[in-house]
Amino acid sequence: MKKVLCFGDSNTYGYNPETGGRFPEQERWCGILKLLAKNSFDIIEAGCNNRTAFSLNDSIDCCGFKSIKKYLKNNLYMIILQIGINDLQTGYNNSIADFKEKFENFIEEIRKNCTDTEIMLIVPSVIKDNILNSNFSFAFDSSSIEKSKFLPGIYKDISRKYNYELVDLNKIAEVSEIDGLHYTKTGHKKIAEHIYKILSDKECFIF
Repeated sequence: MKKVLCFGDSNTYGYNPETGGRFPEQERWCGILKLLAKNSFDIIEAGCNNRTAFSLNDSIDCCGFKSIKKYLKNNLYMIILQIGINDLQTGYNNSIADFKEKFENFIEEIRKNCTDTEIMLIVPSVIKDNILNSNFSFAFDSSSIEKSKFLPGIYKDISRKYNYELVDLNKIAEVSEIDGLHYTKTGHKKIAEHIYKILSDKECFIF
């Protein structure tokens, strides 16, 4: 079966904003996608809490630029990237210009290792103001919220440049009112069903 790598941060991992734990497989979008696509695609879950796309982190697993390399050895049909929002944490001090340049470098690194692999870019939802009153207020501030509003345009530009599939979560699912950052069980279901439809439509044209 065709291998599909789902690589990303806590929303790919399935972080539950209500409990601080992890949604079970049948409730997180990667797990739901795995169940929906079990007869056509081999879904590889590779989410990690607090993972950035490019900002250096003390943990290799939490730095996407470093940690994705161990997955690129596989013969992948597609890589689904749901990552980037953590690079807006205040501690990294990335400007929008920094983000665009470094995120594209991250994409180029993947392209270099997987020349024939399709890529789907998942646009993170804009961070809600209520994150400032959540457990994540230590990492995100009002400038993080403002910067997150530029991400849809950046991801759209990159998807057009490389002719990648683009999924904008701002149009599909809302982040939780609890922390303004993570998705609810309902949101995960919507995300999985949307991505599965894209994969299914592609499957119709694969011979």
